[in-house]
Amino acid sequence: MASLRSSASSAGLTTGQPGLDGTSRGLISGALFKVSRESADLTQQELANALSVDKTTVQAWESGRRPLTSARTGTFVSLRFALLELGADSQLVGSFDTAADADYLLDRLIDGDPADSRHPLATRVLPQPLFDLLAWPLNPIPPRVSTSGHRPARRGPVTGGPALSAEDRRQLLSHLRTAAENPPVAADRASLVRRQVAYLASFDGAPSTTRWLADLRASVPRSAYSGAFTPGWAEARSIAIGLGRQGNPEALTRFVDAGREDDTWETANLNYWAYWVGETRGIQRDDSFMGAGLGRWRGLDLLDHLTARISPGANHLTLNVHTVWALLTARRNLLEDDPVLARSLASRVTALLDCGDLQPAVRADLESIRSALKLAQVRA
Repeated sequence: MASLRSSASSAGLTTGQPGLDGTSRGLISGALFKVSRESADLTQQELANALSVDKTTVQAWESGRRPLTSARTGTFVSLRFALLELGADSQLVGSFDTAADADYLLDRLIDGDPADSRHPLATRVLPQPLFDLLAWPLNPIPPRVSTSGHRPARRGPVTGGPALSAEDRRQLLSHLRTAAENPPVAADRASLVRRQVAYLASFDGAPSTTRWLADLRASVPRSAYSGAFTPGWAEARSIAIGLGRQGNPEALTRFVDAGREDDTWETANLNYWAYWVGETRGIQRDDSFMGAGLGRWRGLDLLDHLTARISPGANHLTLNVHTVWALLTARRNLLEDDPVLARSLASRVTALLDCGDLQPAVRADLESIRSALKLAQVRA
């Protein structure tokens, strides 16, 4: 414990450092810090004692009153090591850098000029871990990483997510709409901005957002749904997924149906999924990688991700099931690489096929997946 106190003192944990522009909120990293503390089964006072700081300091980190993203780099690193030594979940602690990126993006989206040509959502294609944390302040369902090692606190209220003020939420959504309707970037990046805005905004459940997404979808040209890959394809996909989250699965069903029997569509969809779940490494600056040839990624992480998301009532079921079918078609021997995962998939496919309320195309994809499982001699 003494070594923890020493490292806390040397890193300056008791002294708040202002952000470069003074606008950092630190809401996302603070919320993740709180869940990490609870994963170690520590109260705020117990963690404060371990770090030789006041309880109010821990409270300020968790609430964002003293943003972790405004702390010195040494402070941030020292806190992560301290949490690991105290038994916090490693996946949670390992997500701190991603949370800091999400806080940076959130601050820029709220406080920045939506007409700035250096719009933060034009810089890179965001992968799932970063998008999940960025959407957390809008999303009533916590991101997957925040529940990976969570144990309820021994006392006090259940952990809540990062809470935006009413004004910050209003400004965030207003700035997102402005950027989507009038992208402040070159034409080759306009679709990237629009689709990432649409995906993020879809976590807001207000009826006005649902209507706005439907209008945005209507502006996408029909040519984006099939044929040669264009940035508009990715835009149509993200908007359809957003509408599905809003309770309109028809848009996503139409999008998937438009791509059946279209190899270009299938390749782009698989490449994007692989990047989304982390099968591929590095940062993609734009969406063009989706339209290239099928990447050299293997697909086990993607299969694991999708298997957990094919069950009765699952969001985006049509796309998830079809993507599993396409993945097994593209990677013929994939089921042999992980027999445990293959059996889990078989169990879920059987459960879904036992449901009476399935669209014919979804049932056909499931039957094809079951045939692939039988060929691989996998039983539920």
